[in-house]
Amino acid sequence: LRSLLAEHRQGVEDDVTRLRRLQSRLTNVMENLNQDKDLATDLLDIVGEISRMETGLDRRIAILVYDDIEAAYDYLIAVFGFGPGELTRDSSGTAVHGEIQAGDGEFWLHAESEEFKLGAPKNLGGASGSMAIIVEDVDGHYRHAIEHGATIRYPPTDQPYGYREYGAIDPGGQLWSFMKPLSG
Repeated sequence: LRSLLAEHRQGVEDDVTRLRRLQSRLTNVMENLNQDKDLATDLLDIVGEISRMETGLDRRIAILVYDDIEAAYDYLIAVFGFGPGELTRDSSGTAVHGEIQAGDGEFWLHAESEEFKLGAPKNLGGASGSMAIIVEDVDGHYRHAIEHGATIRYPPTDQPYGYREYGAIDPGGQLWSFMKPLSG
């Protein structure tokens, strides 16, 4: 409960900070209406920020499907270095929901479901998407993953689109890219 309340408090503090920044910018634009100093740019930025605030969209959560949630949970933490989150079990002790912390977001681990036509990529014979994660040190992350048994699709490579990245596949068949923008 304490961590949930702290997370909610942080979200409120972030909202207050954004609103104060917006209030300051609105005040500045109103005071300078007659001076035409980059007024159009400021107004467009303000309208964009207001529209983002009015969408009601708060955050995103990626949901990944696995046939063994607990094994995926353990693997993602040990091999890729994600932070542990909640692991929910049913009355028989089987993991039915998992949460993995990943920098500024999180992943939810979902069981396969015929009802919703959800399957682990390895059981479907392929994936229709992948996860791209920005890391501080691509080569160091790669070495850690290798040391912990990762299945590598390709080693760290400088890509023509401006990122150094490597690709891996987890035991559930999910595709992962770990990357960092190239400098310069």
